[in-house]
Amino acid sequence: MEAEAHEFKSSTEKQRSHSTDEQTIDIQDITPYEKQLDFLGAEANYLQPQITIDTESEHEMEAFDLFDPNSEEIRKVRWKVDRRLVPLLSLLYLCSFLDRSNIGNAKVANLGEDLKLHSGVYNVALSVFFVGYIIGEVPASMALKKVGPRIWVSIVMICWGTVSVCMAAVRSGTGLIVARFFLGLTES
Repeated sequence: MEAEAHEFKSSTEKQRSHSTDEQTIDIQDITPYEKQLDFLGAEANYLQPQITIDTESEHEMEAFDLFDPNSEEIRKVRWKVDRRLVPLLSLLYLCSFLDRSNIGNAKVANLGEDLKLHSGVYNVALSVFFVGYIIGEVPASMALKKVGPRIWVSIVMICWGTVSVCMAAVRSGTGLIVARFFLGLTES
């Protein structure tokens, strides 16, 4: 047993070096930890490796020198993106907000009488929107990362528009609840 421990100690005390394309790792003099632990008669020596890792590369540092975050070109690109996307996204957000809050206007305009809703159906229709919204949040975020925002936002806008148009075909309380659920699902 002592011979095995001595062999292990002598083999670990040698200096070793490992080189890869990206970084160099030098492992120097791994020595036994001075402190021995005595717990219920069992002794243990712990080794503490000393590792030096050189990850700084000249090429990586040169790349940072080329990028100037305050350059005129970046300011122009940012302005161009803002000028094209912000109005469109603001319009879509306005339509989404109007669609969510428009059910209150529909109730004032006799939605309950037209669909022959009894007492709790309107409240369920209001609440089920948020159930669909909560259920759709995580899958929508995962799909956004998988397919990218350009494709995912287009899919969601088409689905949302389709569900909004289908709201016009609602003729009963059950249809209103189903349509509101899918509206929440597509808006998540």
